[in-house]
Amino acid sequence: MLRLFIPLIVGMFTHVALHVYLENLHTGRFSGSFFAFYPHYFEGMYGFGGNFAWMGSHLWYLELLFILSLLCLPFFLWFKRTSSGGRVLQAMGDLLANPAAVLLLALPAILLILNLDEAGAGNTSLGGWSVVIYPLFYIAGFVIISNERLQSHIVRMRWMHLIVGLVFTGAYLFVEFQTILPVLYPVADPLGKVLDCFVVWAWLLTVLGFGMKHLDFTNPFLKYANEAALPFYILHQTVVIILGFFVVQWDIPDLLKYAVILTGSFFVIMGIYEFGVRRFNPMRFLFGMKLLSRRVDSKVKETQLEEAARTT
Repeated sequence: MLRLFIPLIVGMFTHVALHVYLENLHTGRFSGSFFAFYPHYFEGMYGFGGNFAWMGSHLWYLELLFILSLLCLPFFLWFKRTSSGGRVLQAMGDLLANPAAVLLLALPAILLILNLDEAGAGNTSLGGWSVVIYPLFYIAGFVIISNERLQSHIVRMRWMHLIVGLVFTGAYLFVEFQTILPVLYPVADPLGKVLDCFVVWAWLLTVLGFGMKHLDFTNPFLKYANEAALPFYILHQTVVIILGFFVVQWDIPDLLKYAVILTGSFFVIMGIYEFGVRRFNPMRFLFGMKLLSRRVDSKVKETQLEEAARTT
């Protein structure tokens, strides 16, 4: 609720409205200030002819992750708090820790992606995957992080997963774009989907393996960046769209426009985060961050204790 739902709702009713406003301004469907547009923001649902960004625009990820968290929570509690669930969780992790078996994680996604109706549950408009497939990644992550043997296996197999990822990526690109083997045309779509699932899992396991091997440390920069990641994500598209709305109209080369938007948006986002979010608990709460603790200076506490002792 605090990490995902609060920033989603805050964004949906505040800065995300700027996306829709600028779109309406650009297309000529509205003229006037943002504050004049804001009441119209609640007219109908975005994507269905209206304006209200019910999926949070780019914050759809927070909305979907929040829903998945609620749906999966009973299963995760069963895994962690019951003996039968613990045995099932351990068995899944041990099975996947066998050589090559970890790529079995791709099989449920393959079965779904081949059978889902792309006009319905198989729609891939949200991030390139069906909302029915996303829970598979979420649950697999829970299984991986709950089994140390499986994690060790992923680290040992990191080079193999890298090779597999490169091979499957090459095969996927060939199937998708080749023109020299017409015999593959009839099966290009299902074959491409199957390869896509293996590509994704191979690269995920590669990143996890190398990350757990070489990035198992922290420092002040990483601590700062880790805390800034969510607010940066929440702010980035709003800042990019606002800055880009004006910069694309400048009479300068496109490459220079790109450079201005890229660097300018980065510094604006970090400026907002550093001076408008990170230092203030109310803003940290609205952006899904942990609140700053109030530390009492030790010298002040010692002085208070001494005064109390003298008074006594």
